[in-house]
Amino acid sequence: MFFLSPILSLPPFIPIEERIEESSLIIVGQIEIIKQRQLFQEIQHITLFIKRFRILKNITNAYIPEEFYLYVNIYPETFENKLKFVPEEQIYIIFLEPQLKDNEIIIYRLYKEEPFALEPWTKEKEEKILNYLKKSN
Repeated sequence: MFFLSPILSLPPFIPIEERIEESSLIIVGQIEIIKQRQLFQEIQHITLFIKRFRILKNITNAYIPEEFYLYVNIYPETFENKLKFVPEEQIYIIFLEPQLKDNEIIIYRLYKEEPFALEPWTKEKEEKILNYLKKSN
């Protein structure tokens, strides 16, 4: 039973179609780690610098800057749907839930199921998202 505990701590997989439906903002962007800091023994706080290449979905039609910061906590030992690993510095498809005030973004949050908010980018995945969005419109 103890050997199964790491497997049991993984959240159930969420298909990309469901993430597309539930996210109000999807972008393609390069992630760079600017700062890492230990908050508690098991929790890290990281500051990510995002360089946006393309906007795939923007329900709110809010202005999305070409560069912005994202602040994330890493919880390696949790059973919750939180990020468990520091992401690699690479290009991702990023599923976001921005908080808006007067049609301006005041804070970016990762998709509610954080382990599935950062999808490593491939041209095929980007095309799959764009095709799905065309079909659903």
